[in-house]
Amino acid sequence: MTLIQMSISATILIAIITLVRAISINKLPKKIFMFLWGIVLFRLLVPISIASIFSIHSIIPQSKASYLSESINELPIFLDTSDMLSGDIGNEVDIQGFHNVTISLWIVLWMVGFLLCSIYFIIAYRRGIKKFKNSLPIETDFIRAWEEKHPLKRILSIRSSDQILSPLSYGILKPVILLPKNLNFDDTNSMNYILTHEYIHICHFDVLTKMLMILALSIHWFNPMVWIMFLLLNRDIELVCDETVIKIMGEKNKKSYAHILIDMEIQKSEFISIYNSFSRNAIEERIGAIMKMKKMTIFSLLLAVLLGLGVTMAFATSEVSDKEKTQFIVSNLSAEEFEQITALKLDGYENMSISDYQNKVWEITDTVEYRNLLDRILNDDALYKQKDRNAIASYLFNILEPLTSERWQEKEFGGYVQTNYKEASDNALLEYSFIMTIKNPQLITVGQYDKTRLSIKDELDVIINDKTLEELQDEVSMNKYISSKIESIKNQYNSDVLKVDLNYSYHPLSGLKADNTIEAPVEEYEEGQYPNATREDYQSLLALKTPNYKTMSVSDFNRNLMEWANENYNRFERIAMDYTREDYKIPLSKEEKNFIELTVWASGTENAELVKSLYTSEHIQNPILNVELPRKGYYSENESSTWCSGSYQLSYYIKNKDILSIGERDNYLSNVLSEIKRFWDDTEIHMMIKMDKKEIEKKFSDIAIKSCNDKITFSIVEGQVYLDYSNP
Repeated sequence: MTLIQMSISATILIAIITLVRAISINKLPKKIFMFLWGIVLFRLLVPISIASIFSIHSIIPQSKASYLSESINELPIFLDTSDMLSGDIGNEVDIQGFHNVTISLWIVLWMVGFLLCSIYFIIAYRRGIKKFKNSLPIETDFIRAWEEKHPLKRILSIRSSDQILSPLSYGILKPVILLPKNLNFDDTNSMNYILTHEYIHICHFDVLTKMLMILALSIHWFNPMVWIMFLLLNRDIELVCDETVIKIMGEKNKKSYAHILIDMEIQKSEFISIYNSFSRNAIEERIGAIMKMKKMTIFSLLLAVLLGLGVTMAFATSEVSDKEKTQFIVSNLSAEEFEQITALKLDGYENMSISDYQNKVWEITDTVEYRNLLDRILNDDALYKQKDRNAIASYLFNILEPLTSERWQEKEFGGYVQTNYKEASDNALLEYSFIMTIKNPQLITVGQYDKTRLSIKDELDVIINDKTLEELQDEVSMNKYISSKIESIKNQYNSDVLKVDLNYSYHPLSGLKADNTIEAPVEEYEEGQYPNATREDYQSLLALKTPNYKTMSVSDFNRNLMEWANENYNRFERIAMDYTREDYKIPLSKEEKNFIELTVWASGTENAELVKSLYTSEHIQNPILNVELPRKGYYSENESSTWCSGSYQLSYYIKNKDILSIGERDNYLSNVLSEIKRFWDDTEIHMMIKMDKKEIEKKFSDIAIKSCNDKITFSIVEGQVYLDYSNP
């Protein structure tokens, strides 16, 4: 971490602790605040970033600014940074020395401040120690008895001096309790409180804590929040000590202890020093805390633990890096593979022309291993779901894959926006897709391409936001409005280097009146009452059955079908109902039926998975066809008939929809469906009934596997083979 990153991170922590302290100083154990200040000290002094998914910095990214403009190896490592502040302050100063280095003005300013603070505190400490050297040891019966009751592994000295006005302690390895010479040593009650107080400071190593605080203050002298922490930390050191003394002495002695604090109150002429002073450090706060002190409850202890953990996890940790996020999502991604993927995020790629970018990426990935790795990553559903949240996933799926795939000239993006009226029977829904076609890859940069994508998406995402309830329920006027906005967006972003095509489907709001009351339910058709498709419906759909439709790529035909379905939603529903019921009121040729029952059925299923992925931000799933097997058997007049019927689900994966033609896909599908039906027809009914579901599923799966090739693969969905029969 850089110095400025450490300081900013600590600033957030200090602000949170200060707020919590102001609210709950008398409600929580005082030690919890010392724990929290310890976390801040660690953040200020140790340039280590501990990543956590719970970190607040995942929401509020840390600043990448730094006070330094060049790396200086001679300075502490946390000052070394490559993230420089740009501005006039970055003037450089030549310093001739051992290494003839060039140091920026920022470093000079920081060093001056650091040295001034360090010198001040060192001088203050040395002056104090010089005064204390003239102190004399105290030996009384009470002190000897007190020392026996308060053993310490370190050598403890109790001395007196005429240079101080209030008790204090100093030293780490050889601690000293120093008492004013004019203190009444015969008042054993007061002496007991005073010695115990200083003894607690020594046991808690408060001198060391103050030294670390002074070091942090000297390093971060430019941060006013660190100065606030310095003052509050000194107060909390005393509060923790007071709390511990009361626990030792008993709550009944709170008043006596508070009176001694008042008696010891003096005016000090020096700034807070490195030794522990039994002085009036925010005396009012201390006395108030003492008088309000109560026995700790389980609730307050639990609250303190939760507070400590919560603040630590949220504010003392850093944002999880893109590498850690990605490796967490893709669990089987090794460190080496991650480096290979991130290597494709070329430096300055935003300013490269698409042509140059493609050539560089293709050159890097021109190995079988690299291409296999990319295929695995780009087909990872978990990573795909993060494409709008994870920086690496966004780069892979929104930039790398669209611009370097085989069909890079055209890329389709999509999304949807929906209202959120809880009382509505159906919320207004706008589904959209837009195709960006690159006309000249030499004249458009990657950054311009991605900026256009994001801008179009942003405009489409707010297109129905400001509409009233009446407008959202008026399908005709909304379609006119959306169409005009779509045209405006197309005109805005179409250029000589990039073409933009947009499609949409709008489903109006229903179930609400303009005054937000609920409408009467819309009458729904029973299955048998749903109207059959008309001749015009079929003519409209069969217009897609052009003379050369079988030579079209699956991708192109599916796009045409989706555009037609969006514009003819009700017609599509009526035809689908006819197909489901096998009830065609309009005479159709065998070819027309096959077109509807195979081509449109399969492409409609594939489009449904595409739309589903737009809703859920999940990777597009393989289409699944529900196939009914015809009922077969023997029938008799006495009703002792033997028959069976069945169904199964067939899933398939097309390796490249831009290459595979509709005719090829339909042929492959027809073959596997026919082979399974042939097995069904040829197997004697009694043999079929004797087989269990697993056996039938295995037979179907064997047929599906044999039908696979390098363009399309088939599989039977496990557990979705059903058999119904009667065998009297």
